[in-house]
Amino acid sequence: MGIFHNNEVDVAGGTEDFDSEAHLAALARTDLDHTIQRISRSYRILAESPSLPSSGDNPISSFTYAFPPNLCPPSFLRLLHHLRRGGILGDGAMLQAAPDDRHFKRDLFLRFPLRHCESMMGPQLWRWREEKIENDLFSSHQHEQSTINKDTEIANDELFSKKIHFKAIPAETLALWDDVILIADLYDNILIWHGHGVDNEKESVQLAMNATKSLVADQSKHRFPAPEIHYLREGESMSRKLTSRLAPSHKDPLEQQVALCPDLAVLSSQQLESVRNKFRYSDTTGDDASFRQWFWKVASASAKVSEVGRTLCESDYS
Repeated sequence: MGIFHNNEVDVAGGTEDFDSEAHLAALARTDLDHTIQRISRSYRILAESPSLPSSGDNPISSFTYAFPPNLCPPSFLRLLHHLRRGGILGDGAMLQAAPDDRHFKRDLFLRFPLRHCESMMGPQLWRWREEKIENDLFSSHQHEQSTINKDTEIANDELFSKKIHFKAIPAETLALWDDVILIADLYDNILIWHGHGVDNEKESVQLAMNATKSLVADQSKHRFPAPEIHYLREGESMSRKLTSRLAPSHKDPLEQQVALCPDLAVLSSQQLESVRNKFRYSDTTGDDASFRQWFWKVASASAKVSEVGRTLCESDYS
């Protein structure tokens, strides 16, 4: 990806430069896929060795046999999935992003320190629900977060005094519940989304919105460039700003959806049907793959070895 920085593109130079950047972004995605594939294949060979340490207390899953557990598949791999489909390497047409905006973001990504780059790679998502509903949910069904966010409540003194809590959740399309407020931090944009079941006239919702503004201000107070803040309502056309950045977990089989987002298991059948029906007209065969679809396409034992691309593990990669 260094070529984006070393050979800067003239934004006013016409479409040919942008086509060249699109080609280079496609090559970067191929290199990323190639790297995951080579790591997985090498690990499968090592896994057959009796000297390979056991997984210990780590839960056994299909990922255990497909990718090194010390690289933390629940967070590391999903972060890479967001990177390859996001504003830096993803398809600009899908993201509705102008070519010069994509170029600017890539340039910042190559200049910024690691902690900022991690925030740019994938969205961070938090959820607010009515306090009793949320408390009942997590007391009855605790689970490990499968997201780049930490499994922690975010609260400053003001939020705590008002008992307004935001829960870090996976940045997936199945998080779009009717009765929630979502805060999505995309680094350059912060999106505040209301489900159609949220009543803005209720005192609890108004308190949550005040807390949301405080949280957003605290998250972005030292950030450069300052992010734009957008308020979205479910059903509005601008909601695509959020839905296009969430990994399309609705494309997975039903049992895999619950495995990825365990909260779904505690929804009523009517609520669960409402969430899934939001995507009944979506294209389930398009190029924008869910995390599960992408990972097993490049890392399964039967995956064809790529003839194109270079693994980022090669020592002479430049």
